[in-house]
Amino acid sequence: MKKALKKALFIDRDGTLIVEPPVDMQVDSLAKLEFVPGAISALKVLRGLDFELVMATNQDGLGTDSFPEEDFRIPQEKMLRTLAGEGVLFDDMLIDRTFESDGAPTRKPRTGMFGRYTGGGYDLAASYVVGDRATDILLARNLGARGILFAQETAGRRMLREAGAEEACVLISDSWAEIAEYIRRGERRVVVTRETRETRITVRLDLDGKGFGGVSADRPAAETGGAPESGTDTGNRVGTGADNGPDDNRADTGNTTKGIRSHTDDMTSSDRAGAKNPAGEWNNDVWNGNSSNSDGRNGDNRNRDDGNDNSRINDSSSDERNDDNGNADNSNCGDGISTGLRFLDHMLAQIAHHGGVALEVEARGDLDIDEHHTMEDVAIVLGEAIDRALGSKAGIGRYGFALPMDDCRALVLLDFGGRIDFEWDAEFRRERVGDVPTEMFRHFFHSLCCAARCNLQIAAKGDNDHHKAEAIFKAFARALRMAVARSGFGYDIPSSKGVL
Repeated sequence: MKKALKKALFIDRDGTLIVEPPVDMQVDSLAKLEFVPGAISALKVLRGLDFELVMATNQDGLGTDSFPEEDFRIPQEKMLRTLAGEGVLFDDMLIDRTFESDGAPTRKPRTGMFGRYTGGGYDLAASYVVGDRATDILLARNLGARGILFAQETAGRRMLREAGAEEACVLISDSWAEIAEYIRRGERRVVVTRETRETRITVRLDLDGKGFGGVSADRPAAETGGAPESGTDTGNRVGTGADNGPDDNRADTGNTTKGIRSHTDDMTSSDRAGAKNPAGEWNNDVWNGNSSNSDGRNGDNRNRDDGNDNSRINDSSSDERNDDNGNADNSNCGDGISTGLRFLDHMLAQIAHHGGVALEVEARGDLDIDEHHTMEDVAIVLGEAIDRALGSKAGIGRYGFALPMDDCRALVLLDFGGRIDFEWDAEFRRERVGDVPTEMFRHFFHSLCCAARCNLQIAAKGDNDHHKAEAIFKAFARALRMAVARSGFGYDIPSSKGVL
């Protein structure tokens, strides 16, 4: 597996961390040093995330008669000592000393002093620039990072519009608490795509259940990456995923994970219904449900046309949206789930609703053959999305378990400690529940377990196989909700080793 790229928070100084004097706009004495409200508390939160903190500031004429070095040094050192006393240390400080009229390549929004970060070792798509001027957002655009404008929203929108920098900004806020929460939450939102000869799967996951929208575009965070998003994701890619995933020998190709199974290596795309044709296009006859199945069942319910399926999917799970727990706050968590298997859609909606996560799944698979590849690959991508959204796992509960349902009882034990182990104790009497073979439930969770790099133990008993399957998915969702929960300002790694 490739080494994870580092991420950075590039933070402006004057007007963002400390108040910028309105007259000469120079903090050249201790009397002028004043922190922006909320900045220190927010930096303490951000310091606990998986980012390097980098101060990046333009200081007009620093070292000249108009701004002597000593006048800058005294308040600068006082500021840094104050932050250090609160546990906030910057990993790097970038200071441009030129005047705007000089047109220097090192002056923001140009990237001349950011060479250390543009050489490929940093995931700039998952990094942020935070500042109070349009030049900071233009810098974000030039770096390929995400811009956060520290400003009142109306004035900020006008500023960005005049500078032509709107598309690079993901948040406008004059609250450091909101900015810190946005970045923290963004750490737990990912888009993962996996494409194999048999399937094409995309999973969008937000562990905090907030969804995928943004202020400056329809999906600014979900489409730009990761952490994102976890940060390494860009909407058309996926990483290497599970180390030990079943039937999974895959190589990272940079933008997409290609999973090539050994038992189909001797088949070409023209040999396999539902795969790409020699021109590289997907076989729409398969995806739109126009193929017949070997067991005589019509493919309409399993290989659905996207045009009319959303209402059917929503209907299949709408009874769970305000169910026994009365939870209505995540009423849209299961929208956007379409795998071609109605019962699997229904079960994934339970993970979204009872897990308190926002989840979208788009899956196209070779359902004219059988359900195996689609269910397996959905599980792998979902597991990988969970693993990547968790990031460093700082501050999470780590463990989870639960729940009864009618005549059935399901127990799920879950540990995101990073060690893969799987136990299953559940038997089904029926061959199918809906359009899903019951033998695939075990394989689904085993695949998810490997991709999520977790310890997962599942046991279920009961008479009704539908209830039993649903109880397992709901119990997993509740266990997931408990294990990924992160509250307040606690960002400790939940392990005595200090690492997971």
